[in-house]
Amino acid sequence: LLNTLVNPNKKRAAHKSGPRVEMLIETLTSDGTVTAACERIVQPENSQMGLVTLLKEFMDLLSVMTTDHEATKRNIPGMPDSFMEPRPRLMDLDD
Repeated sequence: LLNTLVNPNKKRAAHKSGPRVEMLIETLTSDGTVTAACERIVQPENSQMGLVTLLKEFMDLLSVMTTDHEATKRNIPGMPDSFMEPRPRLMDLDD
């Protein structure tokens, strides 16, 4: 598997072989219709920093998903007009 990993420039990257630690954190809404999850795979010696990074990314994701989105005047080329409309939060953890 590690031999098939490539970087964004499609060049083979140097990867250390050996064991990996998979970390996953996930939460669901009370009705089970929306999920938020983050995952990281790290070498055992990097597991502490990997866990800190995973938790930070998860908290950032939850912040975005639990915030109401106001209307915007910014029009991004290629995005539909509905992109600029206000949207309710994707997830409410208080339910």
